Amino acid sequence: MANPEAEEIFDIAEFVRGIEKDRAERASRPRSFELAGETFTHKPSVPMEVMANYFDMTTARIEVDNQEAIKIIDATILGFLEAGQEEKWHKVRTDPVNPITYTDAHSLIEGLLRSLSGRPTGESSDSTDGQKNGTTSLTASSPSEEPTSNS
Repeated sequence: MANPEAEEIFDIAEFVRGIEKDRAERASRPRSFELAGETFTHKPSVPMEVMANYFDMTTARIEVDNQEAIKIIDATILGFLEAGQEEKWHKVRTDPVNPITYTDAHSLIEGLLRSLSGRPTGESSDSTDGQKNGTTSLTASSPSEEPTSNS
């Protein structure tokens, strides 16, 4: 049996101080990005509920039709964005010339998650041109990959 005195005792207070430090750092990072000529700002953190349906949908824990998937994706992205950006998001998402595709939307959600976690995003093939003055610009360069509507 291991010597209990030799083991380090877990200090919950120290652990929580680390969480608080991460939360403060997250709130101080740049949170704006440009997408299709519109500037958006995401929240420094979001409640777990923002991702619940999206995670369930993408892990096949729930089965949804295409229209419901679009609603879940929209709600997830809007849950990340500061209030008052719904109209801009809808305008960009439904642009008749270059709409946001499923691939674009999933990539945006992944990027928003990475931004909140502070994990490096790595190099994206063609969806970002990098950071400029705290703003990331995302552009779509592939044809639409939207699934066919069930309606």
